[in-house]
Amino acid sequence: MNIGILKSISAFVSLVVFHQVLLSKASNEDLFPEYRFHTMPETSYYGGIQSIAKDSIGRMWFSGVDVVFLYDGTDFIRMDHRMKGVPEGQFWHYGKIAVGGSGNLYVATNRGLLQYDYKENCFYRKLDGKVTSLDSDIDGTVWFIRNETVESIGSDGTHRVWMFGENVYVSPVQMTIICYGNGVYIGSGNKLYRLDISSGRYEMLYEVQDSSALVIDVLEYGGYTYVLTFMHGLYKIDADGRVYNHIILPERHNEVSVMKELYMDDSRYIWILTQSGILLLNPDTEATKLLKPDLHYEYSLPNNSVWTVYDDPDGGEWIGTYGGKLAYVSPYDDGLNRFGATPGGLNYSIVSCFQEDGAGGLWIGTEGGGLNFWDRSRGYFSYYTANDGKGLSSNMIKRIKYAPDGSLVVASFNGGMKKFNPGLDCFENMGNFLPRIVYDFEYELGGVGIWMSNPDGELVYADMNLRTLIEIHPYDDGNRIPVDVEAIFHDNDGNLGLVTHEGVYIVSTDIDRTTGAVEILHHLYTASADMNSLCCYCKDSDGNIWFGSRGGGATVFYSDGKYGEFTDIDGNSLSGSDVLAIVEDRISGNIWFSTDKGLFCYDKSRGTLSSSRVGNKAHSLNGAQYPRACYCTSGGTLLFGGTDGFIMFSPSDVRMNEQLARPFFTGLKVNNMPVELDAGTKLELSHTESNLEIAFSSNSYLYSEKNRFAYRIVGGASELWSFLPPGQKVVQLFGIPPGKYRFELKAANNDGLWGTRIESLDFRIHPSPFFTWWAYIIYSLGISSIVLLFLFIKKKLDFTQIELKELYDKKYIAGPSNIEVSSADDEIMKRAMTLVEQNMDNSAYDVDAFVADMGVGRTSLYGKISNMTGMSIKEFILDLRLKRASALLKESELTVSEISYMTGFNNPKYFSTCFKKHFGITPTDYRFK
Repeated sequence: MNIGILKSISAFVSLVVFHQVLLSKASNEDLFPEYRFHTMPETSYYGGIQSIAKDSIGRMWFSGVDVVFLYDGTDFIRMDHRMKGVPEGQFWHYGKIAVGGSGNLYVATNRGLLQYDYKENCFYRKLDGKVTSLDSDIDGTVWFIRNETVESIGSDGTHRVWMFGENVYVSPVQMTIICYGNGVYIGSGNKLYRLDISSGRYEMLYEVQDSSALVIDVLEYGGYTYVLTFMHGLYKIDADGRVYNHIILPERHNEVSVMKELYMDDSRYIWILTQSGILLLNPDTEATKLLKPDLHYEYSLPNNSVWTVYDDPDGGEWIGTYGGKLAYVSPYDDGLNRFGATPGGLNYSIVSCFQEDGAGGLWIGTEGGGLNFWDRSRGYFSYYTANDGKGLSSNMIKRIKYAPDGSLVVASFNGGMKKFNPGLDCFENMGNFLPRIVYDFEYELGGVGIWMSNPDGELVYADMNLRTLIEIHPYDDGNRIPVDVEAIFHDNDGNLGLVTHEGVYIVSTDIDRTTGAVEILHHLYTASADMNSLCCYCKDSDGNIWFGSRGGGATVFYSDGKYGEFTDIDGNSLSGSDVLAIVEDRISGNIWFSTDKGLFCYDKSRGTLSSSRVGNKAHSLNGAQYPRACYCTSGGTLLFGGTDGFIMFSPSDVRMNEQLARPFFTGLKVNNMPVELDAGTKLELSHTESNLEIAFSSNSYLYSEKNRFAYRIVGGASELWSFLPPGQKVVQLFGIPPGKYRFELKAANNDGLWGTRIESLDFRIHPSPFFTWWAYIIYSLGISSIVLLFLFIKKKLDFTQIELKELYDKKYIAGPSNIEVSSADDEIMKRAMTLVEQNMDNSAYDVDAFVADMGVGRTSLYGKISNMTGMSIKEFILDLRLKRASALLKESELTVSEISYMTGFNNPKYFSTCFKKHFGITPTDYRFK
């Protein structure tokens, strides 16, 4: 039994299909609240779920006899095969799951106590032996029976053994440990003991007289102790140990009386989990009610054999049943029920109208299935169709009302009008003179006549005394006005109101029996054509009459005589919407509108119009809304019909989900490869691991498909929050640049309330080895070395060039005629200098001409000249010209201009420039130096 759980345990991820709540009042006949149970459409385990718990991360665990499953908000993961250091080939039986105050999770098995390792994501065997029972108390201490001995593990990890005294009977059949309130109890066979923790002594509290009884659970309330046995019912024991009451399943269920567990909810009702459903016990009145599965009600208990209940610290209860079915009851539900066509339930999907009888039963008209009657006190449906001999002539039901004499009257398409005879349980014909097609009808005030409408035909009046039918023709100032009447009502003055495609006509009920003429007293309309195409109405308790239109929103005829478009105090309206049904909440007086955009509610006390919290969901569940298919029961429950069944809810149960959602991570992939996550994970990734997929969920169970998440990356280009669409629980990040980051996540529940808790995941992506700091140092050293080498080589080349020039000047300064040829180089130099001397005054003698005269390849000649002189061929020719010019400047009286022409310069100014660049002085200064 998992009653005493720590309130500090982390929250869990909501099941997508577990999104309903506790319904406060299902009908006036209920003895106490009707708890709503919701099954998973699929299950991961066929056998019974005998234990449920929540771990410190917030994930849900449940166990069966031979399996253990973890639910992380997205997937059911089988965990019983994940064991560390445990021999293979052994058969294991799994029992209860419990979580201690330190967050440690334990599982009882036939081969020892298992403890879950969060970091390794596996189990290891904490203690050997046969563990038959397990529970945790309010202090977080885990208690268990191992090898028929009571033991405990405290929040600090302290392991203690609590030996039995001689006064304790050790049952060879079954021993159970139970933590409730501040007490630790032991059921041993038919005896119940309480452990005094301070002294370590056991006190026997009660002994069931039948020795074959097995005590399996205990609960204390109001000075009484409730002792549950496996097959012998529940015993209510007073302070003196006397049986105050013995509670068993109701007589009709005695054939299966196996009981499993006790639980007391927040409203102080005791749940007795049995093999025949949940027996609810009001401990103050001792009234009981058995909750069982209902095949035609999708939110009912998923299985009649209920094995365990888990009190979720975040609100609500989890229920485990045979067949592996889980159910969830949430305190934040909106109370919305949907009824579709099911065997034994609603027999046809299109629902057109409703009516309630005096006992709270509902008549439900369908467009194709005739009439359904739902006995809500018994949860039973019965049917009246055109084929069962119960009087209906058509299955196309349009309207259900009570006649002034209290009898139920039904109008149908092509079936006329019928009156119900409860004694014969059938419908009777009201007269063959009545029309075959009737969409709506209204009884004459104080008379026996009936007004009947057909939008595609005439408005008619039936005199039920004279058995005559009169076609009604409205007149205005002597002119007949054709009208297409959708619905009929009486205004506050007793006149007849006609809801038409041209607005509202208020006509007199005085009929010209000969012509059928009636006088139009008022024509209520607006300038907007869409707003005048009316299809439904509602008379509220303040005397106002509301009208819905196709495409034009809503209009209202106030009790003071004003008429016009409906707007609230802020100027909001339903303009542009199809308003197909309007109903007043009898409890609050608020007005509800069924539109093509969902349900809207006008709060009269505040004067504001708003979309209902159940509005969008109701719209999606119900299919297309059916015109005028709405109703408010005597208990304030609202019903709306559509093309896919009908919905019902109590407006008082529509509330804000105040749960602050807490997110947590459920999965991580790096480059599409799964990576284990544990608390405090810090990822160190290489530059090639820059693609992440992060999965997450939250602990908000209610309408989890509407939960929202937001994330941001601290350290990234932008640290703003990115908000994901409802239901998205995965983020993919591609090509993340190297750096240190923190992925932060927050969550909002279905009503958009953001939680304050932020979960984070730290990771660092290392740069490529080519872009690390030490790589940059190497790069810098390499570049520096290259620069230094270049400078060295350049300096070496410059030095070599200078040496060659000096050698050339010394060896060949006398001119070609005085060169002594002692080598091939001397021969080449003598020939080269001779050619230049021969062409000294030829300004056109250039490199090409020189190479051609030398008769040596250009590249080879360039190398030879460079190696001997340190100059290029062009520089060599220029050097010889300038040296000859310098000699002429010193040895002759020739002018500078004359010398320039004689040395191959055809421009004296250019000659002077080249001379100064070569010798560092002008020709004139050189002459007089």
